[in-house]
This record gives sequence, structure tokens and C-alpha cells, in this order.
Amino acid sequence: MSINSYVDVNNNKIYGDLSLNQNVNIQCVYPVSAGGGANIAFFAGKSSNVKIEFHGANSLVFIGDNVVFHGEVKLRLVSDSVVYIGDNTTIVDGRIDAYETKNVFIGNDCMFSNDVLLTTTDSHGIYNYENNRVNHAKSIYVGDHCWLGMYAKCLKGSKIHSGSVLGACSLLTKKIYSNQIWAGNPTKMVKNDSYWQRDLHVNTNVWTRETIKNYKPNFSDDFKYSFSAESFLDFDFIEASLDKLETAQSKLEFLYNAVYCNNDKNRFALFEDSKPISKAKKIQNKFSKLDILEPLSINYL
Repeated sequence: MSINSYVDVNNNKIYGDLSLNQNVNIQCVYPVSAGGGANIAFFAGKSSNVKIEFHGANSLVFIGDNVVFHGEVKLRLVSDSVVYIGDNTTIVDGRIDAYETKNVFIGNDCMFSNDVLLTTTDSHGIYNYENNRVNHAKSIYVGDHCWLGMYAKCLKGSKIHSGSVLGACSLLTKKIYSNQIWAGNPTKMVKNDSYWQRDLHVNTNVWTRETIKNYKPNFSDDFKYSFSAESFLDFDFIEASLDKLETAQSKLEFLYNAVYCNNDKNRFALFEDSKPISKAKKIQNKFSKLDILEPLSINYL
């Protein structure tokens, strides 16, 4: 994988072939003298309309290949945070906020509709009478092939496993297992054992009464997920691993090797009756595999 690199006077870096990326806008709000710098924007391939605001230092944005933002999608990060967006993910418009050293992770082939919000923080502190904070920030994780409907909101601590749908105007604060449909405020499961495809979205320009009546979907098992203890990549494992890494560069290399190079279909598939490997064993197993994956190759300036 051949990657170019660019660096500014505050050690903020961009990795990737910018000629493949249309309408990229990256702002580093604070210089080193004000506590900023050493942020990284990584582009694995082509993308469009990516807008990034780095507030502070040592944050990472990882953009996979063929990532398309159709409208205004702002990624805002404060120091020591990560936003990861996998290959072939599309977002119409919205906002992604990674604050308070927490992360927003989005897998491959996700589809987000209009005015979607993902935020790791309540923005202001809430405290009890003992002066202890009670609303700490939490990271957000979305697996592969997930669909967020228009005006959907994922608040801190939300986890959506592969193949699931969050309905329009829903407010999520909890875990969704694979191949489920959740909706409402508060969010509730409305369907289980379900999956979705992009076929209707692609062909909306040809719908007539006749084509709707005669339409037969091309059913596929590609989006029906199953749990595999060997291939499962736990969101908690990713979170614990990122917490142990101190620099944006080390987080980039971990995500590239352990996540981006992992093409297993069921890597983020989890069901209520699944029995994942214990976290300690999972971390050990996954790190032991890093040496056999394609290494990250960057040409430094």
C-alpha cells in the first residue's frame, strides 16, 4: 500500500493520495502553543466531502476507501480521540463528535441518512451532591452494514452490531445485536432476524406502479450474519487497545493492522446468546496475529 504524507509546522499529518479525495477540508483549530498539534488524518483510498475539525492534539481520523458524504458532515475531535469510518460507507449529512478522549467507530458499508448525530459526550457536566460527575463520556461503536435512518441519534455508549437498522428519529444509548431493527425514543427492538439492502435506494428513479408490483428482490445471504468466537472482534477489545496507546500514530497502526486489514464478514456480528472469548484472551489472540497481517507502510517527510 503506497501512501503519501504531508505534515505542517505543528506536526499535524495527512496520509493518503489527496488527488483521489474530492472536497476535503481539514482544520486544526489550535497551534502547539495553545495545546494543539500532532493530529492525523488518514485516507485509505478515495472519498468525497470529508470535513474535519481537530480541536486540540493527538487525535486521529481514519477514512476508508470509497467513503462518500453527500452533504454537510462535520467530524469534530478534541484531544486524544479517534473517528474511524470504514470502506464504502455513505452519510447524507450530520455530525460526529468525538470528545473527552473517546472514540467514534463506524464499520464498512454503513448507510446514514439525513441529520444523523453521533456524540460521545453530553457536552456539560452533571454532578451529585458529593461533587462526583455522573455523566462521563463513552465511545460509540457501529459495526459493518448498519443503517441509521434520518434524524437518528446515537448518544454516548451506543453499540450497534453488524447488519442492524436504527429507525428514523430514534435515540439510542444502548447495545443493538446483529440483524435487528430498533426504533423509537426510548429505542426498542421492533424486529429480529432481519436484514437490509441498498437495492431500493439505488433504483428509486425507475419506480412505477408496474415495477413496484413486479419487483422481486435479489435475496442474498451476504447481510445475514452469524457469530464466530474465532473471528469476532469485540468493540470492548478495540476500546481497551486504543486506551493503552498514547499517540495518534500508534492508534493508526493498530487500527490499520487489527481492524482495516481484517476482512472477516462476521468480525462485528454478535447475538444475545453469543459467548465471546474473554477480553483478556481476546486481546492476546488478536495482537498475536498482527505480525501476519499486511503491515502499515508510510513514507515519512
